[in-house]
Amino acid sequence: MESSMSMRCSSIRLTVPIIGLLALGAASSSSIGQTSEPIGYVLKVEGSWTIGGSRPLRLGQALHKEDLVAGLAGAGPNDRLTLVAGGVPHSCAGRCEKILAAAPVDSRPRALADSLLKSAMKIFQDKPDFPLMVSIRGRINDGVAATDNERLDLSSVLKECRTERIDLRFQSIAESPVRTIEPVAVPCDNGRPSTLLARGVGPGLYQLDLLQKSSDGYVARGVSAWVLVSPKTRHAQDASAFAELVTLTKEWGSQVDPETVVAVQRAYLESLAGQVRARP
Repeated sequence: MESSMSMRCSSIRLTVPIIGLLALGAASSSSIGQTSEPIGYVLKVEGSWTIGGSRPLRLGQALHKEDLVAGLAGAGPNDRLTLVAGGVPHSCAGRCEKILAAAPVDSRPRALADSLLKSAMKIFQDKPDFPLMVSIRGRINDGVAATDNERLDLSSVLKECRTERIDLRFQSIAESPVRTIEPVAVPCDNGRPSTLLARGVGPGLYQLDLLQKSSDGYVARGVSAWVLVSPKTRHAQDASAFAELVTLTKEWGSQVDPETVVAVQRAYLESLAGQVRARP
C-alpha cells in the first residue's frame, strides 16, 4: 500500500513541472510568432536588409507591426528598400524606422489593396528573379482578353489598328513546356481589332509579340505585352480585378520605378492565371 502511494506521488510531482514547461513553451512560441495581420509588402530590395538586425528581409515578404517595432535596416547606408504599407509606397536608404512610424499598423483602410498585393507578392516570393525577367519593350497594353470556343477578343490589349491586320506571336508563360503559336492574324475593322479564331490559344497567360513579315517569314518588332486569356464566364471578374491593381499602382506615381510597377502588375496577372488553371 505504501509503495503504491509513493509511486502515485512521484507521478504527480513529475507531471506538474512537465505541464508547466509545456505552457511556457507555448507562450514563448506565441510571443515569437506574428500576432497581427500584414500591413505591407516588400517591393524591391537593393543590398542586404534585416528585421531587428538579424532576420533577413526578402523580396515580396509580408511586413507586420512587430517587424516595424523591431526596425528595418540595411547593411550599409547606400542599401535601398522600396515597400508598400497600407497601399502607400515608401522608399528608404540605410534604415526605415522614421518613414514607417506613420504607417497604419492597427487599421485596415486599404483591405482591397492589401488583398491584391498579397496575390502579386506571392509570385515575388516564389520567384525572386521575377522582376529581373520583366522587360518593358515599347509594350502595348498588358491586360485580360476573353475567349469563347477559341474565339479571342484582344480589344483590351490592342487599342488601335493602323493596318488591315496585326500579326502576333503568342508564347505561354508559367507553363512547361513553353508553347509558341505564330503567326496569329488579328483582323482590323475601322481601326479596331475584331474577334478572331485563334486555334491553340486556350485560357492562360501569354506574352504577345508584334510580328513583321519578312523574306524569311516573320520577325519580332520588339513590341510586346502580357495578356491573360480568360474564359468568357470569368473574364469580367478577372478584368475588373486587374483594373483595380493597375489603378492602385498608378497612384504610386514616381515613388516606385516603372519596372517595379510593371513587375507587380504582371505578377498579379500570373496569380490570376493560376486561378484560371485551377478553376477554368
